[in-house]
Amino acid sequence: MFMIFSPVLVMAQAVTIPNNSGGNPFYLWAYGNTNGTTHMRIGTDFGHQGDAALEIFQHFTNAVPPQPGKVIVNGNLGVGTQNPTERLAVNGNIKAREVNVTTAGWADFVFDSEFELMPLSDLATFIETNGHLPGIPTESEVMENGIWLSEMNVKLLQKVEELTLYILRQEEKIKELQLIKENYYNLEARLNSIEKMGQTLNSNK
Repeated sequence: MFMIFSPVLVMAQAVTIPNNSGGNPFYLWAYGNTNGTTHMRIGTDFGHQGDAALEIFQHFTNAVPPQPGKVIVNGNLGVGTQNPTERLAVNGNIKAREVNVTTAGWADFVFDSEFELMPLSDLATFIETNGHLPGIPTESEVMENGIWLSEMNVKLLQKVEELTLYILRQEEKIKELQLIKENYYNLEARLNSIEKMGQTLNSNK
């Protein structure tokens, strides 16, 4: 049996949907007026309307909805899955123009003066022994548990910043070697000059 309701503005109306299994029925109730917000709730406890599983809001001005509404799900929402364990569980691909992920921290601590960068020799030993970077989960861990985007972004940024420090330190060493090389060439040139002067003096005797 299907029930069709005409879209009307209501002050307080409720529809009871019986549970054929004998459990609590579902209630669909709505509040609204011609100059405000129409608010519809769907849930099993009409006496505690804040416990509604689904809430739908629509803003009205003179019976014309000029603004987008909003839908609130009080619980876990599953798309393509019957047992969502998170606020939103999607069994499939997600397409979005932009995603904003909040995080509890960032990786700029790498640039603190007290941060100790792992020596490259120790890093090479770790990679050879473990087959992955320090602080990064293994392939088997990712395949089993997936990754948390915010946490992984912080870890990857940390590795980028560490790599930046390695490059800067290597550049300092290269400059030191270049200076040593220039000093060597200068010293060699001076020695050659002194040797030539000695040869000239000997030839004039």
